[in-house]
Amino acid sequence: MKYFVFTLLLITIVSCSDSPEEMLLKARLNFNKGAFETTRYYLDDIIKDDSSNIDALLMMGKLEFELKNYKEAVNNLTKAINVNPDFIAAYKERSKSYRELGMLDKAVSDLSKLISIYSNDGSMYLERANVYFEMNQMDNACRDWKKALELGDVDAGRIIEKFCTEMVIE
Repeated sequence: MKYFVFTLLLITIVSCSDSPEEMLLKARLNFNKGAFETTRYYLDDIIKDDSSNIDALLMMGKLEFELKNYKEAVNNLTKAINVNPDFIAAYKERSKSYRELGMLDKAVSDLSKLISIYSNDGSMYLERANVYFEMNQMDNACRDWKKALELGDVDAGRIIEKFCTEMVIE
């Protein structure tokens, strides 16, 4: 009887603890509902147990970005990139945080990394062109907008018409 009760108690304890995957799923669900403190609770638990969990670090970066804690977002996303230097999603999210912090050169660097991996993605060129525009580097911006259009991003066409056409003086 003692063994039965002990086994039952052990099964109950083990079944009540969530796996990191389950906690990450709960974090995502809460994030999507806007329950940011609950999201943080799950992510903190995951990261406390495994500081190299890139999915949790990415989600924490997104959470911090949403809360306008851009420096913390960059810190978490950089940790994820340090664990996996090819973690595409972390570069994309970090570039957004760098833009918000006014660190435009670093945003361009992250976007350039993404373009080196996904050279056929017009949205990456469009995004980098927009950062170049913020930096007042119109030649680079127009070059990237044209590449984005060439790759099928139709939004780039309207931008090119507005900012990249040369005036003809008669």
